[in-house]
Amino acid sequence: MKFLICTVLLVLSFNIFADTEKSVCTVSKIRGEAKAKLPDGKIVVLEKNLSLPEGSIIKTSDKSFVKLVFIDDSTMSVGVNSIVKITSFPRDNAGILTLIRGQIRSQVTKDYMEMEDKNKSKLFIRTRSAAMGIRGTDFQVNFEDASEETTLVTYEGRVAMNKLDQDQRERVLNQDDLDRVLERKERIIVNRGEISNINRETRRMERPVRLDIKMIESLKSSEVPREKIIERKMVQKEEMKNSEKVDNLDAKEVRSGVTPDKREGKLEDKREDKREGKLEDKREDKREDKREDKREDKREDKREDKREDKREEKREEKREEKREDKREEKREDKREEKREEKREEKREEKREEKREEKREEKRAEMKEKRKNDRREMKEEERREIRRDQNPIEIKK
Repeated sequence: MKFLICTVLLVLSFNIFADTEKSVCTVSKIRGEAKAKLPDGKIVVLEKNLSLPEGSIIKTSDKSFVKLVFIDDSTMSVGVNSIVKITSFPRDNAGILTLIRGQIRSQVTKDYMEMEDKNKSKLFIRTRSAAMGIRGTDFQVNFEDASEETTLVTYEGRVAMNKLDQDQRERVLNQDDLDRVLERKERIIVNRGEISNINRETRRMERPVRLDIKMIESLKSSEVPREKIIERKMVQKEEMKNSEKVDNLDAKEVRSGVTPDKREGKLEDKREDKREGKLEDKREDKREDKREDKREDKREDKREDKREDKREEKREEKREEKREDKREEKREDKREEKREEKREEKREEKREEKREEKREEKRAEMKEKRKNDRREMKEEERREIRRDQNPIEIKK
């Protein structure tokens, strides 16, 4: 019976371990009702701490929101009315997530796990109209399935983005295919605080536009990705501000009698200020990247410390189990010795009883023998007496 129970527990633990090994992400937070279609076609209702494997399709409804934590500690928040497929997420190659509809907000770590080439993208986001490559950053992607418009805003780091050709939209793309798409010359880089999209009318990529700091902070502070990041008209309005300022400045200079040389000097100063501003932005981006690398290194060190602590706990548990087994063996040996002593005492009692029975038998025999001897002696004495009394009879 004990062997049967141990076998069942072993099989169950093996199945649980196997399921855990296949999972690539876990639901860490959920609001409202959301479902997932597993690779085997089974539909499950999402709940906290539920693990999902590759090939799962997550679908949210109105007023619902799901946050996932992947095996590399990256996070992805799926907004309302969205559909996302975990196309691929291996340990030794870049992951692929397909945004079928809606919006996602993702914070990707720089933990490359078992990937050998650290210079390639570690995660690809694909929609029907665009492909994006990420190494380690914070960004949001929105996709409208009706118009096939893809919008990308980068909160931290940078994201490479390129449109998909008509034939690429219809077929499955692997990591190498997406790498080639993002290596083409027409690709764009969307830096921190910038927004870009695939225009629904022209099917062309719009050049990245830097958003206002307050607008970026407002978008970044929201844990749930917004259905509409920003209207395109507002982006165009931001682009027009600089040109309007320049036109107004030219009109003022004409009225004030400023010479063309002076105006050109001022314009050159402005251009130089812009160039210096861009250089400063790049330097700030590099400094921020370095700071982020340091923060990521610290986070990785902490994660490694936690993993090492867990491994040490498991090793200590195994050592404790071995010590407990040894103690149990000693206790069992002592119990066996006591049982053996009791058995030996019982055997000795039985042997003593037998010896006592034999002694008793001998005493009884000796007693009987003495009785017989006494009877014979008395009988002899009576015969002697009779001979003494009747000697003539005896002679006769």
